[in-house]
Amino acid sequence: LDPSVPYRAVAYLDGHPGRVFSAYLWNDYLDLEGKRVFVDGRTELYTGNGVLYRYLALDRLTTDPDPTLDAYRVDYVLWPRADPLAVFLARDPRWATVWQSATAIVFHRTGGEARTPSPDAQTAQPTEPG
Repeated sequence: LDPSVPYRAVAYLDGHPGRVFSAYLWNDYLDLEGKRVFVDGRTELYTGNGVLYRYLALDRLTTDPDPTLDAYRVDYVLWPRADPLAVFLARDPRWATVWQSATAIVFHRTGGEARTPSPDAQTAQPTEPG
């Protein structure tokens, strides 16, 4: 078993159906386990329609993630614990931590009020690169 793959988090999600947004590194495993993923290793499928750009904006936290997660009706986010998106969602009242390990964390949408972005966060909506 690959120690970088969050097997137990995916097992948790098996008992909790819904749309999952997860880290690119883990998406091939989730796809193998029958989970629909936002993007996978076939990046050519996602570049012309803006999906890869939206994924990267969330991965790099260059935009407020809630509008994209809302638009794609994401129920769960599986993410590396120390990454900026995980830190953001941990403070966002619209998301609750439902599972975590030393390396991965799973958030579930609570339906709470959208948080006000911090003044130092970039919150511009993503646009297609030139």
